[in-house]
Amino acid sequence: MRQQWHKKLLYQMTMNIEGVRLPVISKKLAAELDEYLAFRHLFRNIYGFELESKRLDKLIEKFPETVELLFKEINNFLKKL
Repeated sequence: MRQQWHKKLLYQMTMNIEGVRLPVISKKLAAELDEYLAFRHLFRNIYGFELESKRLDKLIEKFPETVELLFKEINNFLKKL
């Protein structure tokens, strides 16, 4: 369970907490970031030669778009504070 705190935090950031705060990020972005969390977990727990190059290539390809969306959503959240 302890290893799941990253995922739990990520999805808590998508929640609208009435009277406290709006969602920090969208569920779409959380799903995108969750793919990187899953890869991180895989990378830390297996040897490099077991990595799937197609999966890694997909993550690398969409990384700039994911980071751009992350910055956009965080900035929008901060503007609403």
